[in-house]
Amino acid sequence: DEAQQWREAGVKWLGGSLKGLTSKIGYLKRLGVTALWVSPIFKQVAFQESYHGDGIQNFLDVDPHFGTREDLKELVETAHQNDMYVILDIILNHVGDVFTYDAENPFWPGPYTVKGFNDKEGKPTIPFGAIDLVKYPEAFPDGAIWPAEFQDPSSYNKKGYIRNWDNYPEYVEGDFFSLKDIHTGEGSTDFYQPSQALMNQCEAYKFWMAYADIDGFRVDTVKHVDLGATRLFAEVIHEFAQLIGKENFYLIGEITGGRLQAFSTLELTGLNAALGISEIPDRLAYMVKGYRDPSIYFSLFRNSLLIQKDSHV
Repeated sequence: DEAQQWREAGVKWLGGSLKGLTSKIGYLKRLGVTALWVSPIFKQVAFQESYHGDGIQNFLDVDPHFGTREDLKELVETAHQNDMYVILDIILNHVGDVFTYDAENPFWPGPYTVKGFNDKEGKPTIPFGAIDLVKYPEAFPDGAIWPAEFQDPSSYNKKGYIRNWDNYPEYVEGDFFSLKDIHTGEGSTDFYQPSQALMNQCEAYKFWMAYADIDGFRVDTVKHVDLGATRLFAEVIHEFAQLIGKENFYLIGEITGGRLQAFSTLELTGLNAALGISEIPDRLAYMVKGYRDPSIYFSLFRNSLLIQKDSHV
């Protein structure tokens, strides 16, 4: 039936491209839009329909479903010409399904051994480690993970899938379903020791800031990343932004768990703003469906703990 067709279509690539978005900038400006939040556009694993953008296979390239690096640069240039900012959605917590475990049901806490990096068909035919392209030319561009710095096995926790999404440290160390969790470092928030994988991510995202003139990042799944890792990332990115003349580079964290936790996370990490706060999307959904009085939703923003000031609206 029609509903089933919609459900099936919703888990696949549906079209749309960076050039298409660029062509709509004038229309969006007439609507009064002043900022664009662009969902993850980095190159995804080839053997899955990772339409959501979380299945990163190459941190330094745009997925061909969306276009090219040059298309992203053109989008940002056009947006800036029309007085719009561009916020790019990024992920610190995980990469795509780039390797396969030896175990059939690898649930947290692991750790597990790995068969190998996945090739473009999703089979673990590539050795898990630094790749010799002379021996394994099929590894690029659609196999394993790139750039090569992310091929170091120590980049990943390798502890298996999360089952209890509120159990610490399971939700920090475990894999987000088939997406492989990155080892970001260890230690307390104030004395965090970042991993090389985290520093590699910082370099990759600095590249996009400089190359495409991005104005901010929406940081995915902050709940699943150590606070110390998020703080270090925020410091590195803000410092680099100032270095290249972006005094107001904006970092928005997806912080679930309520407004108190969101405010605490912002204070501890240096992120500029929070989004995805649990009760807000919940109440918004029921409001638009007509199940709740709109005042229940809008009252969330009066005397907000995130604003820390009186509201007279």
